[in-house]
Amino acid sequence: MTNESKYHFFGITNAGCKGTTVEGIPLQLLECNNLSAILYPATFEEKDLFDKNKLVCLLKTYQNALESIRPTNTVLPVQLGTLSFKESEIKQIVSDYYDPLCSLINRIKGKEEFEVQVRWNDLSQVLKRLSTSQEFINSFKNRLGSETKTSVQVEDQLYAGKLLANALEEKRKKIAEETIAALGPYSFNFKTLPITEESLAAHISFLVDSSKEEVFYNELDKFSESGEYGQILKFRSVGPLVPYSYATISITYLSSADIENFKSLLNLQDDLLSERILKHQMRELALIYHPDKDKSKEEIFKKMIDAYKLLSALVDMKPSKTIELSKYKDRYVLAIPNLSQELALV
Repeated sequence: MTNESKYHFFGITNAGCKGTTVEGIPLQLLECNNLSAILYPATFEEKDLFDKNKLVCLLKTYQNALESIRPTNTVLPVQLGTLSFKESEIKQIVSDYYDPLCSLINRIKGKEEFEVQVRWNDLSQVLKRLSTSQEFINSFKNRLGSETKTSVQVEDQLYAGKLLANALEEKRKKIAEETIAALGPYSFNFKTLPITEESLAAHISFLVDSSKEEVFYNELDKFSESGEYGQILKFRSVGPLVPYSYATISITYLSSADIENFKSLLNLQDDLLSERILKHQMRELALIYHPDKDKSKEEIFKKMIDAYKLLSALVDMKPSKTIELSKYKDRYVLAIPNLSQELALV
């Protein structure tokens, strides 16, 4: 067993999926009853996660692998960064979580993700319009006050900059809301994604039935040409894609120490943990540790939230909404998206 090969665990699909190659290297499909784990030979060690170039290459391989399978099979992505598993470990993971994985793959079947990127045609012109709007001028006049100034002070300039940044953020919010209002009825669900570039006005993911793809695109075209948006914005849809934003599974190894740490963080006294107890404890702790109550406790509150999210995902997978914490010591655990929340509109 010590010489057993290791693999990147990219995702899960239906059994019987035809094999494919990525960058000349065959993907391995490890069948576990009616499911197949999508594996790729491990190319580097965990320490290489700190090498940006290697990580970018792995991300490209990961996406190419899953997208090569997507056209003919439903795919559940496993969060990238979960590295170097043995076949025996992967079989055990899939076996332990077989029922919730089958449930998720059935719920997500026939649904694909589309990312709508909305960009400014000319950001400088948008900023000029905002800075000459009556609302902006009135706000700045209130800042200056009634007294006459021979020059604008540095603090006034900084204030104007913040005022303009807030106006731009409000504009982005309005564009996102109107885009969702226009396209939301033609999708199962939607999520706003982070604005990672200044040129982005909005970035939204939509979960769409594959049979409704043409309808979705037609509505996007109509909306993008309507009103002022056809003049100041460029709309681009990226997809169809594997539903990364809705069905990505994360895998974590929990040691005995991790479980004890979670119990300590959330003040859990018993081994038996129910959804009711977990929510109650989190509410009680938030009253004390939330940053709005005490800024100095922000870091420990973040750790509490992380522990709560992981345990909540484990509890949610059980029909009884109750787990025994001791059973999760020294083993891999899966956090599977909450089906009722992620696909609430299905």
